[in-house]
Amino acid sequence: MFEAVEAWIAREGLEVAGPCREVYFADWDAAGPEDLVCDVAFPVR
Repeated sequence: MFEAVEAWIAREGLEVAGPCREVYFADWDAAGPEDLVCDVAFPVR
């Protein structure tokens, strides 16, 4: 997933401006293999 976000940043002509982070919003015990459980975020400029 990180690679997909980094590729999007490059395609948009942006550059990473700090460390990435993961934002978790799902219940790990209830999540299935296809369920979304987090967002990957990079600060960009």
